[in-house]
Amino acid sequence: MESTTPRRRRPSALKTSPEIQPTPPTPHASPNRATASSVPGAATLPRPKHPRRTPFAPQNSILSDPASPHSLRGFLVFFWIGMAWYLVATLYHAHRTGGHLLRPELLGILAHDTWTLVFGDLAMVAGCAVAFLIQRDVCTGLVPLAWAGFVGIMWEATWFTYWMVWIWYRRWTWLQTGFMTLHTISNLMKQHSYLMTNTELHFKRQHLATLSASKVALSAETRAHVEILTAELKGRWTGVDFPNQLTFWNFVDYMLVPTLVYELDYPRTKQLRNVFHRQSEHQINLSRNRFQPFALLEKFFSTFLTFTLLCATVDHYILPVLQISKELDWIGSVIYLIMPFMVCFLLLFLIIFECICNAFAELTCFADRTFYEDWWNSSTFDQFARRWNKPVHEFLLRHVYLESISTTKASKESATLVTFFVSSVFHEFAVFMVGKRFRPWLFMFQMLQIPLIYMMRVPFMRKQRLFGNALFWFAMFLGPPLMTALYAREHFLEL
Repeated sequence: MESTTPRRRRPSALKTSPEIQPTPPTPHASPNRATASSVPGAATLPRPKHPRRTPFAPQNSILSDPASPHSLRGFLVFFWIGMAWYLVATLYHAHRTGGHLLRPELLGILAHDTWTLVFGDLAMVAGCAVAFLIQRDVCTGLVPLAWAGFVGIMWEATWFTYWMVWIWYRRWTWLQTGFMTLHTISNLMKQHSYLMTNTELHFKRQHLATLSASKVALSAETRAHVEILTAELKGRWTGVDFPNQLTFWNFVDYMLVPTLVYELDYPRTKQLRNVFHRQSEHQINLSRNRFQPFALLEKFFSTFLTFTLLCATVDHYILPVLQISKELDWIGSVIYLIMPFMVCFLLLFLIIFECICNAFAELTCFADRTFYEDWWNSSTFDQFARRWNKPVHEFLLRHVYLESISTTKASKESATLVTFFVSSVFHEFAVFMVGKRFRPWLFMFQMLQIPLIYMMRVPFMRKQRLFGNALFWFAMFLGPPLMTALYAREHFLEL
């Protein structure tokens, strides 16, 4: 679940690696709203909304920042060595007892219908290019600006429905179905941000043209409004003007950068950081704005190792428990699954946010690597939601929370409820696609976070940070095995 509290990032409090330095950003005016009522005809245009523009900044991820004096990289090295021994011990025990490292059942799950998954995923991603074609047609006038939002929503609904039906009728295992469903949802969010952000910028550009063409003397308030619009139509890092950035390669770049919210441009790394040896100043100058191959290989190797650990944990500690569900009671299943699922949760976190996101950041020279914050120190569930999955949090904040406030004039409390509901629906939908049955346990547990969040905001509870962190970790240990016992036991009991 992703929190919706509009909490701005404070760059001064974050450590920036000296190896990631951005091009100086274009100065921007204050985002406060100003009126343009003094200009004839301006009132007939849609009032430009001023949603929060995501404050991307060049930063390394917490666990792999070698420049920070408080870096946790040493702890990460300790973790990897411990996990390596854990893998060796697990595979050695499996070989001694069963004569194999991984059971054939799991290998069959991993290799099931691989080529259909690969080509289907490529076709799904390629279909996202229609979003670019829609915006190109808006620029040329083929799609009227007044209809751009509706056309974009209809395309998103058609595209998403087609791929969900296609996935539903594949005879896939939980692994292929889960991957394809989650990847499709993430690309749906990418398309939505691309379409809605550019459509809004078209309206702002039209509004700015009306203000600039007016022959009436502009008031100070209106001139400030013009400055705001001008700044929002210019890239922060490269100074590119809207809609000059609407090219196919800009769209391809956006699809590759590890973020779910669209901006005119992003901060980029200016020099190649070699993880194996220090480069000379001449080499560094020659390698600016290029990806770093050694760091990329490091992320690929980390992904492979982490995925191997994940498979070994599932094969030796989770599937055997689920397969004897008829012999275990519900409480026994939860107890046996607590530690394996906590290990799986940590490994999935590393795969997605530390390995895959950082690998795509290296590939695209994307400088903002804060895909997560110190969620392990969370004392409330809304802190965890803000910190552990920054890309989804930023998407929900911009396109659900702030959009519901600016469009429907909803209160902050109502916008929070709407955002929790949307997030819970998509989480439950992913489980529904994997399990092929509707059991809204995850939806109910996520919505129950709302009263818990308000409870933790009581002044007395705010002061009990250690207790709050202990309560958070208690829920994290108990939640995943409890969800599995509720969902998976039913499946295995029917076998």
